[in-house]
Amino acid sequence: METTLPPSFRNFLAASNGWQKLDNMIDRLLSTQEIDWLASRNQELIDGWMTGIQIGSGYTPVPDEEYFVYGDEQDSTLLRNEYLQTALEIGGDSNQGLLLLNPQIVSENNEWEAWFFANWLPGAHRYRSFYELMLDLHKRLLELPKLREIPNSDENTYKKLL
Repeated sequence: METTLPPSFRNFLAASNGWQKLDNMIDRLLSTQEIDWLASRNQELIDGWMTGIQIGSGYTPVPDEEYFVYGDEQDSTLLRNEYLQTALEIGGDSNQGLLLLNPQIVSENNEWEAWFFANWLPGAHRYRSFYELMLDLHKRLLELPKLREIPNSDENTYKKLL
C-alpha cells in the first residue's frame, strides 16, 4: 500500500535514510526500504497485545479529552489499542521497544502521531509527531550522567558532541 509519510519523518529519511543506536531502547530507525506496517512485520505482537487486553479488564474506549494529552501529564495506559493494526513501524525491535507512526491521528500540518511502544510498558508514550518524539529522545540523551559531567558545558557544547 502506498502512502505519503508525514513531513518531519520524510525530511529525516531524506537526510539520513535510517539511523543507528538512538538510545538504550531503540537500536535503530529503519531505512526507507525497511519501514513497513506493524501488521505486516509484527502481527503476532498485535495479536498478543489484544489478547492481553481481552484477558485483562477488557477494552475501554478512551475519550478525546484523555487521549490527546501529551508530555509529562500523559497517561501511557490510555491507549487506543485498535490503532496498532494500522500503525507504521519505523524503528526499534519487538523485544526492546518499537517506534511507530499512527496514521489514524493526523495534525493539521499532516504530521502523524508517533509512539514508543513496548510490551513491558503499560501502553505507549505518544507524541504529536515524529519531530516531537526525536526532541524527547534528544532531551533524554542530554540528561545522561556522562554528558552532565563535562566541565564548563552548556547546551551548545552538548549539541556539538552529538
